[in-house]
Amino acid sequence: LEVRDNAIVNLDHAWVPEFAALSPSSTINFNAISTIPAGTSGNLHIGGSGTKNLSQGETIVMGEFTTDNIILKGAPSNTSILTLYGDVKLNNTGSIAADNTIHYNFVSDTVQTIDLAGDMAAFRLSMAENNKLTFNNPSGIPFTIKIGSTNGGGIEPGNGSVLNIGNNILELSGGATI
Repeated sequence: LEVRDNAIVNLDHAWVPEFAALSPSSTINFNAISTIPAGTSGNLHIGGSGTKNLSQGETIVMGEFTTDNIILKGAPSNTSILTLYGDVKLNNTGSIAADNTIHYNFVSDTVQTIDLAGDMAAFRLSMAENNKLTFNNPSGIPFTIKIGSTNGGGIEPGNGSVLNIGNNILELSGGATI
C-alpha cells in the first residue's frame, strides 16, 4: 500500500497491509490490532481499547503520535523504541503499563511536547541535542511521569536540551539514571 500526502488509513481489523511508501504527512490509525508493527509512519494514532503493544525494534513517527483510551506497552525486556520527530498526545486516563515500557526517543532539535491526560510510564526518555521537551497537562491535576525499570532506563538529555515537566511528578524507578 502506498500512502500519499495527507492520506488517512484506518485499520479497523487485525490485518496490517504492507506499506510500500508512507508520506510524512499521512496518518495511520491502528484501532483494532493489539500489536503495532515496527516501521516508519507520518502521523501515527493508536486507539480502540485495552492494551496495545509496540513491536520489538524501532517505530519511527515523522509527525504526531497520538493514543486514545489504551494502555501502551512495548515488547518484553523494554526493547521497543519510539523515535519521535513531532509531538505526542497521550489521551489515556486509565492504567499505565507496569512492565515492558517504551523507550521514547525525541530527535528534533527544536521544541517537542507531550500532552498528558493521565499518568505516563516509560523505560527511557532520550532527548536530542538542543531539544526542548515540555509536558503539557491541560487539566491542571498533577500526573506521574514514571521512568525506568529494574532493567535500567532513565533520562538521557542531549547537550543543551531542556526538560520541562510542568506541574507533574517525575518518578525515577528501579535502575533508572539521568
